[in-house]
Amino acid sequence: MDACLTLETEAGRQFLKLQTFGSIATPSVELLPLSPDIFALQGDLSPGAKAHGVLCLVRESDGRITGFHVSSLRSRHVLFRRLAEA
Repeated sequence: MDACLTLETEAGRQFLKLQTFGSIATPSVELLPLSPDIFALQGDLSPGAKAHGVLCLVRESDGRITGFHVSSLRSRHVLFRRLAEA
């Protein structure tokens, strides 16, 4: 399930690159912040620094995916969260 995804703002500005590894059941992700001012991360992670984590989709009760979050492998603290705009 290896894949690479670069997230952008509506204006087309790239702000986060996700590189996924592992299986569908237990995906892990390497994240590379591309902009320091677009989002907030917990911990000491700056643009150009890589971290490893677990990618989890946020789903509504009807199954719609409304966002995702990336948690650290060790502590499971949420490093990044992105929810759909209402």
